[in-house]
Formats: sequence, C-alpha cells, structure tokens
Amino acid sequence: MTDGATGQNRSTLAAVRALATAGYRAALTLSTGRSIASVSRFCDRVVPAPLVDDPGYADAVRAETDAHPYPTVLPTSDAALQALDAPGKHLCDKSRLAVLAREAGLQVPPGRDFDDVHSLRAAADGLGYPIVVKPTLRTGERHVPAQRFDTAEQVRRAPDMPGPLLVQPMIRSGMHSIAGVMWQGELKAAVHQTHERIWPRQCGDACYAVTTAPDPALERGLRTMLADYNGIFQAEFTGPYLLDLNPRVYGSLPLAVSAGANPVGVFCDLLRGVGVTPVRARPGVEYHWWGGDVRHIASRWRSGEIPLAEAARALRLGGTPAVWSVPGWPAYRYSGRTRSPAAISADPRTPVLPRNDRIAVSPQQRCGREGRQDLVPARHASAPFLVRDDPHLPGTEPVGVSRDGVVGSEVHGAVRSDRVLRREAEEVEDPLHARSRLRREVLVPQEEPTL
Repeated sequence: MTDGATGQNRSTLAAVRALATAGYRAALTLSTGRSIASVSRFCDRVVPAPLVDDPGYADAVRAETDAHPYPTVLPTSDAALQALDAPGKHLCDKSRLAVLAREAGLQVPPGRDFDDVHSLRAAADGLGYPIVVKPTLRTGERHVPAQRFDTAEQVRRAPDMPGPLLVQPMIRSGMHSIAGVMWQGELKAAVHQTHERIWPRQCGDACYAVTTAPDPALERGLRTMLADYNGIFQAEFTGPYLLDLNPRVYGSLPLAVSAGANPVGVFCDLLRGVGVTPVRARPGVEYHWWGGDVRHIASRWRSGEIPLAEAARALRLGGTPAVWSVPGWPAYRYSGRTRSPAAISADPRTPVLPRNDRIAVSPQQRCGREGRQDLVPARHASAPFLVRDDPHLPGTEPVGVSRDGVVGSEVHGAVRSDRVLRREAEEVEDPLHARSRLRREVLVPQEEPTL
C-alpha cells in the first residue's frame, strides 16, 4: 500500500484496517519517520521509499513487489496511481472522465479547461459565478484541493495552482457517492452513500455520511463506463451529475466495511481466485469523520447558522452514536513500547504494538454508568455501540487484555508488574471496585499522532 507522500492521509489508514477485517496484512511505503498508518498493529511491514515526486519512487515500489509475493499494490492517492502507471489511471483525468461518462449515459456538469492559473485569471470576467476550480489531473505529492470562487476579483487574486485546471459551476445539490469493486464487467461490491456534511464546507470530503438504497440508473451507467476496469472505485455525484471518480481506496472506506461490503477485502479475494458473491452495503449505516465533522458544525455555529443545542444534536452528543473514525485515538492501554519504522522493517514478522485500535463501547460505558463489558471486536458490535479504530484480526488479542476484558497477570506473554498484580489481588476481594478500576485502566486515551 502506498500514497507516495507522508502516509498521513485517512485513506491509507482506512485501507490498512479494511485489509485486517478481511484477514489480510498490509505492507506500507513510508517516506517519513512514521505515520498514522505505520503505527497500526495491522501494518505488518514498513518499506522506506522516496516521495512520489522523486524519480526513484516507482522503482522502489517495484523492487519491493518483486522481492515479496504481494497479491497487489493499492495506491491510496492519485499521484501514486499515476506514478506507478496503475490500472484506471486514465479515470483520474477529469476532462477524459467527462467524455467517458457522457458515452455511458451519465450526466456531467459543464466545464472549461485552462492551461494554467494565468489564463484563468485573464478569463475571470467571462465566468458565471459561483464556480469551482480544481486540477484536471493530480500528479504531484503537493496538490491544491478544489476551491470555490464567488467573484471575478477573487479569481484574479487566486493563488498559484499547477495546471491544467478545470472550471465548473457550483451546483447546489446534495452530494452522494457510489463505491465498490468492478471485476470483469460485473459489480462485485456496491456501497451507496449520501454525504450529509462535508469538510471543508464548500468543496470537501464526507465527514458525516449515511448508506442509502441503491440507485439502479446510476449503477448501470457506472457499469458501462467501468466495463474494462478491474478494481476498487468511488464515484462522487452532486445531484445527477458525476463530479469525480477515484479508481482507488478512499477516505470514507470504514463506512463500507461497517455496512457489510468491504471493497478492499473483496478485491483481494478476487485477485486470489476466491469465488465472491456480489455484496451490497446495508442502508442506514452512519459514518463520522470526527475531525471534519466537528469543524463543520463549529463553523456553522460560529457563523450563526445553527444554535448550540442543534450543534450538539448534530454531533449526536448524548444520543445513540454513529461510526466514529478517530485515527490515532486508541481505546485502551497496551503493554510494551512502539518500535521505530527501521526496527519494523528489520523484523516484519512482528507487528507494531498497537496505537490505533478499535473496540465497541456503549454510550452508558462512555458516561461511566455501568460496569465494563467485554471488549467486542468492532465488526461484531451491535447497532447502539460506538465503534472506534481498528477491529481485531481473528485469533488475535490486544497485549495485556483478554477477550473478556479482564487484565490478567500474563496475557499473550505480557508480563504484569508487581503493582498490577497487587491490584488484581485486591480486585478478587472487591469485584465492585474492580470493575471501576478496570474501566480507568482500560479507557485512558493516549496522545493522538500529529497529522
């Protein structure tokens, strides 16, 4: 798995966890000291590699795949996909995508192409506002995201952006997407979701999304357009218009996994020749990207669009929680210490001690109104449970914590200190206070890695 950058994007971490849910281990290229994905216990190997802009990036990735029997390489960014000449790279070109979409019967917004930002500024007075400006093709590690402009003066003051650029009208319709896996002309996995909130608010990614019932017409168009493509994809729409298509893993991938359709697992099974029955995501499953959703709601509250009470309700504070994706916020402590990427590369058989982990916690447990229950793997959690971070692989447990949630004197080789042993002896005599102590021991959050 590779993004060709610092490894700090949510797509990489989401793909590592999705692979673990399907029973696979992941190797990750890394161009910096560490990343939010490299410290996950499901990252089995860290491979040093240059940044995607470096001429040696593609050679470093190919050398690793030649040396080990990986089923596939999963690019997690457009730049990495282009540098590796991966299948579906032509779908990242938005001008070419518009042509393919029209041929397949899909609608696309009208657009104008500009060679660079200077030609865009020169044509500022002739554009109909508001508009969205985005790169036609992202090929470098540092790209400029899509931006909204409301006046010609704003366009003339626009920062420098690498060209070519695509200009489209700002369409005020709800955003939604279709993701899944195409294989030999058949849709093997399908996830329909609506983006209730996005961040940044004008042109951003889903921070609160809900799976919905399928749209047969849009699915037909996508099957036609992607008939020659085998792999993972996410198509983004606003109303009936196709805006973008990512032929790779994407940020809201945890929603698909929670809804029962794991595109990464399905794709890897197909590559291995495993028979896969087409799957669909369950409607009504919710997803929150915590960092983006808090910013979205806070922005609306500060601008006076919503009162504080409505902001709290929007974040489901005090209510039944949805699926929260909080990279780097583990739910409980572990014995041992995290190793450096160099040590991991030297011994790839031993995974990193976990720091990005995922368990199910009920709202009552979060508020401290009931004793600690079993640490339930996320994929087995029932509906009213809060799902945080990585699920466990079958047959694996967190170091120092047993399946029933009891911290034992020796669990999977984790030797407990004398202080812990004395506390356990006290808990045998006082089981009521033992639950309270266990909750404090288990639920202390660690420092979140810097993104």
